[in-house]
Amino acid sequence: MLTLKQAMDLQRQGRLDEAERGYRAIVAAEPDNVDALYMLAVARRLLGDSVEAETLFERVADARPAEADLHLSLASTRYVNGKAEQARAGYQRALALNPNLIGAHLGLGQLALNEGNDQLAESHFRTALRAGEDGHVLTGLGNVMALRGDWDAALRYLTRAVELLPDNAAAQFLLGQTFARKGLTAFALQALERSLQLEPRLHEAHAWVAEVLMHAERAGEAEAHYRHLLPLPGYQMRAEVGLGDVARAQNRMADAVNHYRAALAIDPRQQMPTRMLAVALAALGRNDEVVDTFGDYLARVPDDDEVREIRADVLVALGRHSEALADRNIIVRRRPADALAQARSALLAERVGELDQALEQAQRALTFDPAQIDARLVLARAQTRAGELAAARATLDGLAHAQLDDGQAGQRERALGMLHDAAGEYAAAVPHFAQAQRGLPQSLPPLAPPRPELAAALAEAVDAPWAQAPVLLLGVPGSGVEQVAALLADQGALQVLRGRASTRERPDDFNHPRFQHYCGELDAAAREALRQRYLHPLTSTGMAIDRPIVDWLPRWDAHLLALVRRAMPGTRLLIIDAEPRDALVNWLGFGWLDGFACADVEACADWLVRARAHIAHGAELDEPRRLVLRADELTGEGPAARTLAQWLGLDRIDFEAQARRLARLPRTRFAPGHGAAYGEALAGAFARLDAATAMGAQ
Repeated sequence: MLTLKQAMDLQRQGRLDEAERGYRAIVAAEPDNVDALYMLAVARRLLGDSVEAETLFERVADARPAEADLHLSLASTRYVNGKAEQARAGYQRALALNPNLIGAHLGLGQLALNEGNDQLAESHFRTALRAGEDGHVLTGLGNVMALRGDWDAALRYLTRAVELLPDNAAAQFLLGQTFARKGLTAFALQALERSLQLEPRLHEAHAWVAEVLMHAERAGEAEAHYRHLLPLPGYQMRAEVGLGDVARAQNRMADAVNHYRAALAIDPRQQMPTRMLAVALAALGRNDEVVDTFGDYLARVPDDDEVREIRADVLVALGRHSEALADRNIIVRRRPADALAQARSALLAERVGELDQALEQAQRALTFDPAQIDARLVLARAQTRAGELAAARATLDGLAHAQLDDGQAGQRERALGMLHDAAGEYAAAVPHFAQAQRGLPQSLPPLAPPRPELAAALAEAVDAPWAQAPVLLLGVPGSGVEQVAALLADQGALQVLRGRASTRERPDDFNHPRFQHYCGELDAAAREALRQRYLHPLTSTGMAIDRPIVDWLPRWDAHLLALVRRAMPGTRLLIIDAEPRDALVNWLGFGWLDGFACADVEACADWLVRARAHIAHGAELDEPRRLVLRADELTGEGPAARTLAQWLGLDRIDFEAQARRLARLPRTRFAPGHGAAYGEALAGAFARLDAATAMGAQ
């Protein structure tokens, strides 16, 4: 049998298993050998068996009740075993025996820190520090400062702690966290990775390394750390969210969706994975699922107004304004004195035609904040609609020196334009309308003259009709084509695609044209590829092609006729026409879609001429077949409606939903013929339109 000294020598040599067997043999032979019993307890603690170590330390402390260090060892082991109150009693007993015992103050400080009492924790740590500089105590103080967000102080304490305890995993980990908070990525990774070298089971360090790597845009390296955490109890949700973030950073949105959903399956009440799932779904164009994701979350966490605000914004972007208003109304009911919430709800109520509500909420917002800009803009528009032009002018003049953002400045300019229009001051209205759109994004297609090879491509015989050939809805700004798109969307027998009005993300040839390709050699395989390129973005989102498709194309170029005629035979064109002057004045006064700003009226008149010419190009062809109508003709059961129904294969056009919209929504066009009122104010622009009309007639 080994002697106690021999066993301790083995432990110093790192041969802990042999030393432990030696201690155990001595205790078996000499049950009252307290020194051997103590060393056996230490060995069991070092070998990870804190439960037996606690039992052994209890026997040692009972044998030598007056030794403070033994009570400290027992208390520390109980702390490891999760027995906080017994640990606290042990630390206090050790201090009663030795008030300067650093480890006891350290233990009490850590307990206080765990309970959120940073003041008491700091007091214990500073008391311990007075007894002498100690790396563990400095680590505790660094932790206190980090919890308070005092990163500079935390860095000072933890840097010194690591100098004293270079092989202490906890100190390295806390130092890495602090470097990360300071944005010092390289130092953070160095300390965090060192903590993992010292203690591979420090799983929280894996989470922090992954987050630092993600912040450094090194998603590929972060993935391994998240995968390490995935099977560990208590870490699965964080790992799934992290893997979702990795996939999103690598543009693997379908994988991101799966990971975020796995995280929410664990805890569906978590806000961040809900928001990130919505982002990934939106990137895939799965907008209905975005709304459903927020709905599922809000059903469980109905008081989360932050997410409700986000859902309202998404619904607005999707054109689902009534649903967005319902969310905003909930927020207003919860926060009736919130002027901003009242104003945002008023803007949306105005947009959906709830004009009385809009005015009431705008006035309420101004009660709480008389300077609220959005509310003042809603009020000015209400005053103009009511014919209270002097009051509207005073309201808008009152905003002349206010700090307006670009959107508010544009709204003010448009409101001034409408005010002057209502007063018959057309020359004064024009510069305000133009200024309202100045600085907005501009991406008008250039619409170059048709290439010579287009004529040859269009002379080719047409193949048999494609079974899934769509109807393409065309119209220039100010024509009212968007109203017709909404009308057709009301017809349940049709699938109406209006997404191109707000995004160009659908990767097909209408959004990303290749004109030269369509006019060149196209064999059967190339034509089939073009058809599939059109269908794939639709079917990949789960859309069933089981009804006729009407696809609104805000951007049309005559060269697309080659694509339609050669690769998509049977496609038809529904063209919404308008008197050119009316179209231009509508475009100027009301604006149109993103990318179609009308700030330079004469340049827009020139573009309108080209756009109308490109739409009219090929009108003499047998394919594609065309139907030309005016939006103002489609307001009831008249001849135009019957013609359209027959052309689309419908029994009739249902106008009920459109009638409700038109009855309450703010107008988006002037009355037919109103363009003539601007004859003098827009003489130069109209001359360009008239010259093109005369040339076309010849």
